[in-house]
Amino acid sequence: MLRLVHKLLYRLLLQYPIICAIILNQVQATEYITIGTSTPGSKYNNVGNNICRILNHNRDKLEIRCRARESMGSRENVELLRKGEIDFAILQADWQKSAFYGNDGLYDIEKNDKIRFVTALYDEELAIIVKRDSKVNALQDLHGKIINIGEPGTRSTFQSIIQYYGWDMKIFAGIRELYGEQQVSALCNGSIDAIATISGMPNKVIDDVSKACEIKLIPVSGDAVSEFTNKHNEFRLAIIPGGMYPGVPHDIDTVAVLAVLCTSESISKDVVYQISKILHKDLQKNSKHGEKFQQNDGKTAPLHEGAQRFMQEAR
Repeated sequence: MLRLVHKLLYRLLLQYPIICAIILNQVQATEYITIGTSTPGSKYNNVGNNICRILNHNRDKLEIRCRARESMGSRENVELLRKGEIDFAILQADWQKSAFYGNDGLYDIEKNDKIRFVTALYDEELAIIVKRDSKVNALQDLHGKIINIGEPGTRSTFQSIIQYYGWDMKIFAGIRELYGEQQVSALCNGSIDAIATISGMPNKVIDDVSKACEIKLIPVSGDAVSEFTNKHNEFRLAIIPGGMYPGVPHDIDTVAVLAVLCTSESISKDVVYQISKILHKDLQKNSKHGEKFQQNDGKTAPLHEGAQRFMQEAR
C-alpha cells in the first residue's frame, strides 16, 4: 500500500510539477507553533487554547498553525521554552524575570537570556482564604498559623510579596502543599488555617472552598504592598470583586501578578508580529475585568523584535 502511494505521488510530481511546487511552497511557508499552558481546566490552559483557536481560525491569512501543550504551569513552561520544546509560553511575569536574569534564591530556575516578552495577558490575584469564624482578619494574623500553598508557582511569588513585610516563611507554624479536594477539606475541617492561591478570576479554589464551608478573604494591602508594586512592574495593586464568591460581599484589596505570553529570541519576527497584532485586538474586545496595561506592564524580559514592531505601529 505504501509503495502504491509513493508511485502515485511520483507520477503526480512528473505530470503536474507546477501545482506540486505551489502546494509544497504553501506547506513550507506555514509556521507551526506550540504554546505551553498548564493543566486542563486551568486559566493558562483555557487562554492558551483560545489563542490557538484564534490563530487557527485565521490560518489562511496568517499562515500559522497553533497547538496548545499541557504542562504544570510557569515553572515547567520556562524550562520547556529554554529547551526549545515549545515556541511560546504562558507564565507569571515574575518567573519570566527570574528566567532572564537567573535564579535569585526564590525561583529555582536555570538562566535563559534568550527569553523574550510578547504581551501581558491578564491579572492573577493573590487570595488568602480562611474560614468565616477564623480569628485571622489581616495578613499579620497569619503569624504562627498553618498555611497551604499548593501550586509550585504560588510559593515563590508569595515569598516575594511577604519579604516586603520583613517576613520569611519561618513565621508560619507549618506550610502544606495540598491540591484540589485535599486543600478544601483541610481548611474546612480546621487542619490548616489558611490557603494562599494565585489565579486569574474567577478563582476555582475560592469557588470550591466557598461551596464546602463558609469563608472570608483576607485583604493584602498597606504601604508595604504599595512600595512592592511600585518597584516591581510584574505586580499591580488589584481588587477581588465583591459578590463573585459566596461569603465575600465586598471588594477585597490585594496584589496581582501579571500573566504574560513570552517566547524565544529565535522565533520569527513576522510570526511574533502577527500574534501580537491579533492578540491585541482580541484582548481589547474580550477583557472581562477591565484590565488596562501600560506598555511596560509585565515586561520583565526584553521585548521580542516582532512585538516591538507591532507596538511602534500601534502608537
